[in-house]
Amino acid sequence: MNIWESENSGPGTGGKFGPNLFEGKAIEINFSGNQLKIWDSLPTQLNDYLKAPLIYEDDMMFIEGVSAINGNDYPNRFLIHSGYGGAVLYDDAFASESKIGEHIEITDEQELRDSYGNVLKTLKGTLPSFSIAGLEFEDVTVGFFEGSIGRQQVSVIGGDLLKRFDLIIDADREFIYLKSV
Repeated sequence: MNIWESENSGPGTGGKFGPNLFEGKAIEINFSGNQLKIWDSLPTQLNDYLKAPLIYEDDMMFIEGVSAINGNDYPNRFLIHSGYGGAVLYDDAFASESKIGEHIEITDEQELRDSYGNVLKTLKGTLPSFSIAGLEFEDVTVGFFEGSIGRQQVSVIGGDLLKRFDLIIDADREFIYLKSV
């Protein structure tokens, strides 16, 4: 296991760690009880949990989610990222292909400029329905960039959505178990 300093851990934080810190262990993130539990093996009491496949790639965990946009379902994979404070952030390709900006109510818009003066619009809106592993959430705040393709490479599920359920990740990083809270 490697440990290094990161200046990008966010304001007011003392650092960050990823799931490889608990390699070979099951991880329970119990948002309803404000607990992080590490298990040698998967807990046996999973009756109230829904099981979903994980995509574990380059030490990052992804799960498939489905966005209901203008009457159509759009599946996409999302990085599970507790360090992102928002609910859902779409990758540029998904935002462009789904034309989400044309189909949801935009609630906030900001223009950012990079060091070359290029304008990058960040948009936030409300998605009527978003589901993960059969758990459906209504009126989910989503964000995406407009005007520059290629900067946001992956879609992200962040803390605002993650805290809506307790989760357990198996030791092999093959499955995630979710329980709505």
